[in-house]
Amino acid sequence: MNQAAVALKNEKTFDPNRLLNVLKENLHLPDDKALCQELNIAPGVMQHIRSRKIPLSGLLLLRMAEVGNQDVGDLRHLMGDRRKKIRLAIPGGSLGILQRREQPNKACSVN
Repeated sequence: MNQAAVALKNEKTFDPNRLLNVLKENLHLPDDKALCQELNIAPGVMQHIRSRKIPLSGLLLLRMAEVGNQDVGDLRHLMGDRRKKIRLAIPGGSLGILQRREQPNKACSVN
């Protein structure tokens, strides 16, 4: 589990279940299986999100906003995400190309 997932799991106000339950209720769906079908995700993914084994991804949050016709900010608030800034989690812990060093300018000659 990455550091962001651990931090959010330990946060007392953070609860992805609240978001999932409200979304299910707003869409008038009977159960998680129907919600999974609506979001186009596997039931196992839903179980892992509910048990906080994996974080709810930004892509899934966007899908929820689209399906539920709601603002992403409202969905984040429902989930208990109160962060002012969003930090991108990039595999390997670096910013990759975003942190690329400037190469010294080399003189170009035209032949």
